Amino acid sequence: MKRRTALSAEPRGRLRLVPDTLPHPRELVPREDSVQVTCALSREAAEFFRVEAAQTKLPVHRLLRRVLEAYASECSSAEEAAGRRAKGG
Repeated sequence: MKRRTALSAEPRGRLRLVPDTLPHPRELVPREDSVQVTCALSREAAEFFRVEAAQTKLPVHRLLRRVLEAYASECSSAEEAAGRRAKGG
C-alpha cells in the first residue's frame, strides 16, 4: 500500500512571487476585420451545410465562414503562383 501524504494549509518551504506571464485572452486570438455578408443558397446546399455542421458540432455560420476562408486562401495562393509563372519567376 502507498503511504499517504498528510496535507496541511501551512506553506511548505520558502515562498517566492512568480510573475504573471500569460497574456490577456483578447491578445491570444486576434480579432480579424470582418464584413457581414448575406447570401442565398439552394435548399440542397443549405441542407448539406446543416448536416455537415451537425456532424462536426459547429454552428452553420462558423462552418460556412471556414469553408469560404479556405476557398479564398486557396484561390489567392493559386493566383500568386500563376502571377509568378507569368513573370518568369
